[in-house]
Amino acid sequence: MTEPTINDIARMKELALGFLKTIGTTEHSDDAIAAVLAPAAADFERAFAGDCAAAARSGYEEAWSTPPVLRAKPGETQVEVAVATPAILASEHLLAHLFPRGYKAIVDKLTPDSFWVAWRFRSADGSRSTRYDGLVWLGGRFVWFPKPYRYFDS
Repeated sequence: MTEPTINDIARMKELALGFLKTIGTTEHSDDAIAAVLAPAAADFERAFAGDCAAAARSGYEEAWSTPPVLRAKPGETQVEVAVATPAILASEHLLAHLFPRGYKAIVDKLTPDSFWVAWRFRSADGSRSTRYDGLVWLGGRFVWFPKPYRYFDS
């Protein structure tokens, strides 16, 4: 894959923003959201490089045994989204600073052509927010790998 352009990042941001507004701020059950975002067996190889897919699968099988909850809290009606590739996450780019620091330590474990998303739901006045990360676009759908840096040794 060629290095993504700013237009590629902007398109992915709009796609993620629309998706997250739909599932995070509307009335969907936690089970329904988990069913849409849970990784399938093939998703690990598409999101994680080489042998790292097996380590990720092992960690996330346990984590997804009780699916994580993705939901805006009452009053959190705004969604802010950051999108980055592993190359951006490895750099000092402004977008890299919008992700948890743990991403920088695992960029070599992410497939190079993947788009990763960090976001927060926040109140209109900015006084409250809930942060999330680990959404990845896998050629047609989003899959959620929350906090992937927790599943690899530094």
